[in-house]
Amino acid sequence: MPKELQPVAWPLAAALAVVAAAAAAVVLAVVPNLIMNHLGGARELRVAVATFYEVVAFAAVAWGATRLQRRGAP
Repeated sequence: MPKELQPVAWPLAAALAVVAAAAAAVVLAVVPNLIMNHLGGARELRVAVATFYEVVAFAAVAWGATRLQRRGAP
């Protein structure tokens, strides 16, 4: 059985869920806030950068969630 298809123990799964939720919160909320508050330039530029980042970050979080869910699938 390939390593990515082996079952995951409950404590490890719970720890992975906590880490994934914390990482998603940082990636989707904290970083765009920092972009808006600390990036130089016009407000319209900051909004454009934060919006583009948010779309890319959401896609990355969704991809990571599907990878995490597939880990341990029989």
